[in-house]
Amino acid sequence: AGETRDIEVPVEVGVLRVFFSARSSGDFKLELISPSGRVIPLTEPNIAVTESNGKKTVAMWDPRPGLWKMRIVGSGDFTAAAWAQGELYICC
Repeated sequence: AGETRDIEVPVEVGVLRVFFSARSSGDFKLELISPSGRVIPLTEPNIAVTESNGKKTVAMWDPRPGLWKMRIVGSGDFTAAAWAQGELYICC
């Protein structure tokens, strides 16, 4: 089964889209845990998943603000990243 790692990802109000990405030298599974603690199916209509060369990236539109978790289960060395897309308003 391998090791399980949870990585916290804070998502602020106003984020339009958030990306979760992981790469591993071995087999792995990437899960997303909502701020309420629910495992989110990667088949939801606001989610797109891309996979290539040992890397999996999940894009989620209109995420709920709060503390999300990326759960990585597997073996081998891994790297993980998360980033957000939002709007920036500059006045005056």
